[in-house]
Amino acid sequence: MANILLVNRHRGIILLVLAALVLRVLVMVAYPPAFWFYGDSGSFVEKAAKPLDPYNTGGLGYIMALKVFEFFGSFTVVAAAQHLAGLLLGVAVYALLVRRGLPRWLACAAAVPVLFDPLQLTLEHYLLSETLFTVLAVAGVLLLLWQRVPNVVACGIAGLVIMMSWFTRPSTMAVTVILAGYLILRRVGWARVVAFVAAFVIPYAAVLIWIGERPSAYGPSTANRAMYSRVAGFVDCSRLELTPQEARLCPEEPLGQRHDRADWYGWNGPATTVPLTDSQILRDFAMKAIRAQPGDYAATVALELAPHFIPGVVVGPEHVCLRGRYDMPDTVRGEDVPTSCKPGLAQQTWAAPVADSARAPAATGLTRALHAYSVGLRWLPPALTTLAFLLTLAALVVRRRGPEVRDAVMLALVAAAIIVPSVLVGMYEARYGLPALPIVSVMAALALHHLLNRPKPDEESSEQPAAVDATAVDYAR
Repeated sequence: MANILLVNRHRGIILLVLAALVLRVLVMVAYPPAFWFYGDSGSFVEKAAKPLDPYNTGGLGYIMALKVFEFFGSFTVVAAAQHLAGLLLGVAVYALLVRRGLPRWLACAAAVPVLFDPLQLTLEHYLLSETLFTVLAVAGVLLLLWQRVPNVVACGIAGLVIMMSWFTRPSTMAVTVILAGYLILRRVGWARVVAFVAAFVIPYAAVLIWIGERPSAYGPSTANRAMYSRVAGFVDCSRLELTPQEARLCPEEPLGQRHDRADWYGWNGPATTVPLTDSQILRDFAMKAIRAQPGDYAATVALELAPHFIPGVVVGPEHVCLRGRYDMPDTVRGEDVPTSCKPGLAQQTWAAPVADSARAPAATGLTRALHAYSVGLRWLPPALTTLAFLLTLAALVVRRRGPEVRDAVMLALVAAAIIVPSVLVGMYEARYGLPALPIVSVMAALALHHLLNRPKPDEESSEQPAAVDATAVDYAR
């Protein structure tokens, strides 16, 4: 009887998860065994087959995960695990919001984007680190929100999990600072703050000591190259005072004829002549360009931030092609993987990772339907992100007090820390912002619940003083 009541109480999320499971099974049937991103997927798989060693273009967390999955000898297992992780993310969003006392319909609505967004599904099917990073980053945040006042153990685990997300994507440092500041401003007690910070810093320091002087994605060389790439599209060298060595970094193409994908300049042109160990010159060049052309830099950043918040914004033709790699295709038969605007397919066996596109399956009714679904819902992540920020702003204007508004603001900062730095230092790419999707889903639900259930002024109550040990108190009603 108790099990029947439990199922009835949560039948909404159960039905959603079952539908999302069917959708993921269809994706696996349509595109076996997994999607392949030329360059990045190959780097991950190649590094996973060798002894662990830092490299300059990515974190090591996903490589370590692939080392575990290599035991199974098939990329199908990797894709299945990532799809399962996507389902668990949706359940985690629902569980947290129900625990916070939100109505189940609103908790289910918040889980829908995580469970059914086609970009989320596509990245789960890719041999890329985004799904692992999303799970780790979201888990760290939710651990701090699970109890009214997170206990010391939860804070310690959250710090460790966030460190693992940094190990997977080194740009997570801003998220760490925000979460530590959140705990400090809430005055949860120094023991909890120390537990969070120590759980992050100790393994973080161990990783940096292990890397030493070797170039890696955790050091400045990657950021310096990205900064150079960021400015190469608009820099006017005639307006800069450059040393002879810096002058050699000026792009060969004249203004107005340059690539709209900034990363092209990181892998081609003058930047390729700069050794990894001497990348400071790239940063010096970039900073001179930004100081001399702040308006051009701001305009470029604004243009490439816009697709994260406004559906349908087009940055440039090369970006259109790049975005096509994150749509489920009708077919990849005959596509040239390095230049294709569609995903590639991985080989069935670990030993031969790239599949021959000439032998790829032809288009079917299922792949056409999934392609239409993927393209038709491209608007969902940017629309939800903008809605979440607007709802949080409205909640702040209507009434500043309350844990829901406080936590929605923290989530807004975390989402911004995931989305914005990649554009400030690198470029727009849809997959870089998608890990914020579960964050903005929770954020929108908390802000909306606050707006719909705003108590009267005489019913408002302040938070518990820091001296009260509230670790046993949760949000359940």
